[in-house]
Amino acid sequence: ELFRFSELPLSLSGLQRGIPSDIFLAADEQGLRLSALSWGTSAGRPAGMISRVDGVRVSGSDPSKRYLGTVVLNDAGFGEDSRTGRLLWNEYNRLPRPLLSRLVTDKNRGSSEPDHWVPYYDEDAPSVRILVPDGTAGFTLEGVGLSSLISESDRSYMRASAVGICRDMNSVSPYSGNQNCAAVFTHSCGCGPLTVRICSTDSSYHGCHRYTLAFWTNYSFYPIGTDLSSAMGECPGLFGELMA
Repeated sequence: ELFRFSELPLSLSGLQRGIPSDIFLAADEQGLRLSALSWGTSAGRPAGMISRVDGVRVSGSDPSKRYLGTVVLNDAGFGEDSRTGRLLWNEYNRLPRPLLSRLVTDKNRGSSEPDHWVPYYDEDAPSVRILVPDGTAGFTLEGVGLSSLISESDRSYMRASAVGICRDMNSVSPYSGNQNCAAVFTHSCGCGPLTVRICSTDSSYHGCHRYTLAFWTNYSFYPIGTDLSSAMGECPGLFGELMA
């Protein structure tokens, strides 16, 4: 059945910040209407919320409601679709949406705890927030960072540093629970740049998560931040793409 309409409203009042809600379209005697159903968690859509009728995804509890997409309100209570916060997901007509964190343009600032993943550049570490409702599409995310020069004597003790990307990491000490979610990352015994890359491939990436550029070392020293005065001229940060 075909309907002609211009724009349909949906109040965001009552939606919980940081928790995804699926958006549905239904037709009744009053015409077309939108509705939202919260997941109740940010980690992933609960089983049974979505089903299929003739190949079309619909509400698992009411197949007369057609699934249109998913939205998450940001910390301020607003919808967001920005380079640092891709919090809107379309079931149809998806487009490549760029991801880009803030870039680190200062140097020699940050903290480290040996053998723990810590935020690159303290609590101001580059980060992006990404909504991925399911496995029908994914995202790529790359990180760039630098490390301070390690001396010959440091190398003799097998000292090294690395950059990674952590999901929903603790941005303040203690950092013991932080884990790098990139399967492959680079480490160095010299001055960077260091790079890291992730591609969402399994259900652990589903939901709404924050990804943060992270730093690791096996001894106590500070990440360099950036060094615009050098020939490298790298600005550490995160960049990538999401089909949403």
